[in-house]
Amino acid sequence: MAWITCPCELCGLEDRCNVHHLIPRKCHSKKWFRNCYSREEMKTRLARLCQTCHRQVHDFIPNEIEMGKKFNTIDLLLTHPQVANYVAWRRRRG
Repeated sequence: MAWITCPCELCGLEDRCNVHHLIPRKCHSKKWFRNCYSREEMKTRLARLCQTCHRQVHDFIPNEIEMGKKFNTIDLLLTHPQVANYVAWRRRRG
């Protein structure tokens, strides 16, 4: 896993970030995803998240199919109550 220093797309803090697949790779071969998204879109729908936010997203949304269907953009991730609360707390903590 490659880490770079950049602003996190969720909390906005400058930190060590890596790529989060907004449509998890595990979902790319599933029929529902293949019918809704091109292979290219699934591969490139990515977000740069700091390691803390990345871990929290996966803790709050452990079901990758649910993540890929309901929370496949930054804006949609922020509609998840636990993610939204965490991000607000992290931004305040700054």
